[in-house]
This record gives sequence, structure tokens and C-alpha cells, in this order.
Amino acid sequence: MGASSGEVGSLLLALALVVVVARVGGSLARAVGQPPVIGEMAAGIALGPSLLGAVAPGAFAWLFPATVHDDLRVAANLGVVLFVFMIGAELDGEILRSRSRSVLTVTAASMAVPFALGAAAALALRPELAADGAAATPFVLFVGVALSVTAFPVLARIVEGLAPHARRLGTTALTCAALTDGLAWCLLVVVAAQARASGARSSAERLALVVLFVATALLVAAPLLRRLGQRARRVRGAEAALAIAVALVFAQTSDSLGVHVVVGAFVAGLAVRGFARTRDRTLVRVDRLNRSLLLPAFFASVGLTTNVRAVASPALLAAGALVLVLAVAGKFGVTTVVARATGLDWRDSVGLGALLNTKGLTELVVLKTGLELGLLSSGGFTALVLVTLVTTASAGPVLRRLGLASSWHAPLALPELRALRAHSKLAGELATPKERL
Repeated sequence: MGASSGEVGSLLLALALVVVVARVGGSLARAVGQPPVIGEMAAGIALGPSLLGAVAPGAFAWLFPATVHDDLRVAANLGVVLFVFMIGAELDGEILRSRSRSVLTVTAASMAVPFALGAAAALALRPELAADGAAATPFVLFVGVALSVTAFPVLARIVEGLAPHARRLGTTALTCAALTDGLAWCLLVVVAAQARASGARSSAERLALVVLFVATALLVAAPLLRRLGQRARRVRGAEAALAIAVALVFAQTSDSLGVHVVVGAFVAGLAVRGFARTRDRTLVRVDRLNRSLLLPAFFASVGLTTNVRAVASPALLAAGALVLVLAVAGKFGVTTVVARATGLDWRDSVGLGALLNTKGLTELVVLKTGLELGLLSSGGFTALVLVTLVTTASAGPVLRRLGLASSWHAPLALPELRALRAHSKLAGELATPKERL
């Protein structure tokens, strides 16, 4: 039976509130020198039990009943599928080829050390952070991935606000983040396969199926899609429609294999990048709609699952504080030291550490995936969301203190890799061969 008119009306009212509050939160964040996603994240938490549910429980229950919560979760998942798909479609093999050994060294260190620290912390903090019944291996791997992620989209927006003399630093940060997050998504595939399996044999079989799916998508489906894309290009909007359809089908396929929809969405982006022109008007409009409507629904869904009061226990507070220290030490600290060792001066090294320490929306997607895979408890999820907020919000003040930041720009459609391309080109024009990283 379909949803009643009352349920539809409740969902529309909730979506309207979510969109407005997210936009206000983003504007306020930008006004105080933070990237808009900080305000959008905070707005989502404010609409949940942490603030609205505590201050006005009656209004909270009326605005977000269980049916609306479920519908928002569906909209949020669709938004995440489109968001992750766009990341995969925007990746460019030529851009991901590192310019030097220095970039590879920084990337390897900023991925490996946080992953190791996260895995070690997971072993010690499993009682506080893990969901009941969560298997040890996927939980440990998941926390390692969570601490090693850099928020590529948020980083692109931050780089847009760097001072002119820091453009080469922005190029380096975006290149490292692209390489790091690509590897993190691959590791998340392994985590998802193990989390949904029972027993060693089942885990191996599920992982084998996922590997077969990825290989088929990239080696068999991708060439066929390129041919279809060339034909679809003759009809206005058909190419973009084909790309979006592939994203949805691949996401459903990965879900049917027992792994999360984000795995299929990312693979779909990689598969269609040979023909899907991300500057296509239809894709740009879909991306803008996603950022304006569905991603705010994702923030609200995260907020409805997050209850800051749940971390009031001393044990969970201590666990969250330890994770925060390890996250900062692993990303900010290690990146700074390694960048200095590879030839950057101290100011740029600290700036690079601050840039790669941002987590933002990408981290929220990873954490929500862990919650839905049954790896994180509600309290553990909330603690890690707060760590995400702190690490992302810290970048702006550090960069301004170093004299590397000038301003924040309004969100742009599809900024991530195009920002990297633009900065790479400009940095190449400004730098001498010896100065290039």
C-alpha cells in the first residue's frame, strides 16, 4: 500500500525544514570563516535528538516521526549514491599519477599511519565504540579506514579559499587526498564484504564476488558503456541519463551482494568516466539538486542518528578523546613531519597537515556506512561524528594563522577534480621545475 497523503505531507514539510536549516547553517559557517559543510553538518545534528529533541521533544516527534525518519534515510542513501558516483566519475588517471616521490611519500604516510593508529585504537576501544555482535576484524579495519580518510570535496572548497602564494600547496593537498581516498574506498569494499559475512569461508566468498563485480564493471562493462555513451551523446540528456542509471543499478548490485551501496556507486563512477562528461548540463543540474536537497537530507539523517548526550559517559568521552588525539596525530602530525622531511618549509608543512586533516562529508558517509553495517554502536557513531566536526573545523583557523587562507567561496557544482586541474595548471605555470612537487 502506498504512503498516505498525510505521510507525504509530513515528509515534504521535514524536507523543507531540512533544506532551509542546512542552507542557513552553511551561510553562518561561511560567515565565521568555515567551509559551508561545517554548518550543514551542525544543522543536521541540531535537528536531531541532540538539540531539537531535547529542547522541544513534542515538535521533534511531530516533525520527524518514525515514517519520516525512514523516508529521509531513503533520500539520504540516494544522495550518497549520487555523491560517491560523482567522485568516481571525476577521478582522472592522469591527475592521480603523482608528480614526484615527495607526493607519494606524503600520501603513503598520511594513509598508513592513521590507519595503523585507528586499528590499534579499535582493539583497545572495541567495548566503547563497537556495536553488539560486531566482528573484530571488520571493526578494526573500519576504524583504520575512518581515521585515514580525508574529505576530498571539503578540501576542494578550502583550497578555493587559499591565498595565491599557497596554490601549489593546495595542488599537493588535493593530489594526496585523491590518492588517499581512492585507496580508502577500496579498503571499505573489503570491510563491507567481511562485515556482512558469517565465517571465514563466507567472508572469502563474498569478497570474491565483490572482486568479480568490480573487475567485470571496469574491464567488461566500462568499454561497452563508452560505446553506448558515444551513441547516447546524439540525444540531448541521454548520456547523463545513462550515467545516472548505471550508478543506480551498480549501487543496487553491490547492495544485493551484501556490501554497501556506496561501493557500487563508486565503481559506477569509475566505469562511466570514459564517456560521462561531468560538465554536461544535465549532470551539473543533478549534482546541484543533490547538494541542495538530498545531501541536506543525509545530514539530517546523520543528525537523527546522533545524540550528543549519548557520549556523556566517562568511558565514551575518554574513547572519543583518544580517537581525536590519534586522528590529529596520525594525519596532521605525521603529514607535517613527513612534508618537512621531503623539503617543504615548516609553514607549508603545517598547512599541508591541516588540509589533509579535514574529514567532513566523506567521513560522515564512511561512518554512516559503518553504522548501517552493524560495526558502530550509536554512542560510538556519535563520538566519531564529533571527531569529524572538530578535525574539519580546525583547518580554517590553522590556515589563517599561518597566513595561507584568504577567503571561502560559495559551494560550486562538481568542484573537486576540476579544482585540482585548475590548481595543477596554475602551479605548473608559477613554479620552476625544481620547485614543483
